[in-house]
Amino acid sequence: MAIAITYLGKGIAKPTNSVAIIDAQGEIILDYAKVHICSFEEGYECGLLEAGNEFKVAQLQFASGSVQLGAMICFDREFPESARTLMFKGAEIIVVPNACYLMHDASVDDVRTAQLRARAFENMVGIALTNYPIPGNDGHSCAIDPAGKVLVQAEESEDIVLATFDLDAIRAWREREVLGGKNRRSDTYIL
Repeated sequence: MAIAITYLGKGIAKPTNSVAIIDAQGEIILDYAKVHICSFEEGYECGLLEAGNEFKVAQLQFASGSVQLGAMICFDREFPESARTLMFKGAEIIVVPNACYLMHDASVDDVRTAQLRARAFENMVGIALTNYPIPGNDGHSCAIDPAGKVLVQAEESEDIVLATFDLDAIRAWREREVLGGKNRRSDTYIL
């Protein structure tokens, strides 16, 4: 079993909002500090935390093979460059610890769920997002495959949900489809 643990890390001058992925041998294979710090809500992270400076990908070994895991945290998912950078670094699955409302109306997918589906689809990656249940946030942790299909979505209360990512299918999808980095025209993009 591998596990992702969120924590306040030690930055240069301030704490970082961080996640560590620990493999079955107890080794930290990925230690990531959130790049996009929320600065729009007084008191929440604003001025309290230090931003990380890179997106990271690590190889997780398991009984029948390995997978390239990337990580982004909450507000990072609001920026298309986060998932795109992880894809270019080789991520096949992106884990996303999250702490915000995903669905304002439980009967209708919120824009954030659609956003995650688009991030998975445009970058040809699986995404596994975990979110605080009510009353902290509104739950709805989810897993999305590279075609943008929601594999599983939890309710708003505390729960454990399992999703299976077919790594062979992800790798085949990336080989044959035209998304991701295959047909980019970066020479025409304004950065």
